[in-house]
Amino acid sequence: MKLKNDKRIRSAYCRVFGVSVDDNTGTVSIVMEAMKGDLRNLIDDRLLNVEDGQMPFDYNNTLLMMMEVTSGLLCLHSKGIIHRDIKSSNILVSPHIGDLSGGATGLETNLEDVIFKVRLGDYETSDGVGGTGFWRAPEVLQHLKAVREKIGSSDNKTPTYSAAVDVYGLGMLFYELLSGKIPFEGHPVSDYDLVLLGARPELPTHVTKRMKQLLCRCWHAEPQKRPTLVEIVKTLHEEFTQYPPTDPNNIKNDYAGLLRNAWVQPPRFKIIMAKVQMAMNVVFLRMMR
Repeated sequence: MKLKNDKRIRSAYCRVFGVSVDDNTGTVSIVMEAMKGDLRNLIDDRLLNVEDGQMPFDYNNTLLMMMEVTSGLLCLHSKGIIHRDIKSSNILVSPHIGDLSGGATGLETNLEDVIFKVRLGDYETSDGVGGTGFWRAPEVLQHLKAVREKIGSSDNKTPTYSAAVDVYGLGMLFYELLSGKIPFEGHPVSDYDLVLLGARPELPTHVTKRMKQLLCRCWHAEPQKRPTLVEIVKTLHEEFTQYPPTDPNNIKNDYAGLLRNAWVQPPRFKIIMAKVQMAMNVVFLRMMR
């Protein structure tokens, strides 16, 4: 087993420390940061502790996780890598504060104040990767339907998809975070026409107008009409500005005031603001290139 350093992907949200190659099989494994579990299992655990219809996480934590995943995708896309399988079970999570182990996932799920860091996992560039279930974009499902019906190319080679397939999957991941649900759970995954004919998951009533519009754009049937990742982070930033964290010290609760007075905030808030600033720095760097 050989370990090779790889510094091409340096983002904190999807950083690669090295590549492990098996001498016997040639199997390549990516070496990344050790995390406590995956987001899907964490969502399922959190839903056990909230009432029906509630989000698995508080809204600020939800927005921060959305920002981190989107920032990680920005890094991958800047390196010419399309994930092609964005879903909660491919997002790794760990608590930010302390060693809060416990539960089936190895994560403490009873503390509402826990802030979770997220990392993109399971990304690769093999031609055969086409995604999972209804996280897949309509153009992917259209190809799968054509293959099933033996229409088109006889070699059934997977076409080259654009980065917009990740934007569609990102919208489905956001749906999971906002609702706790799996896209079209209970429907046969082979029912491609469900999505191809225009069906999309029903959003909970608590989702804001801005977020509804964002998800509808992410789910657009035409890839070129979906938002860019930079647009998504900017929208998330606007949402975070409108719904900032509750200030337990009763300091002025507007975004600029919170930034000015961050030095007197409790540790939880300092972490939140640091993560927001980090995500925005990634966006600004991408825009300047």
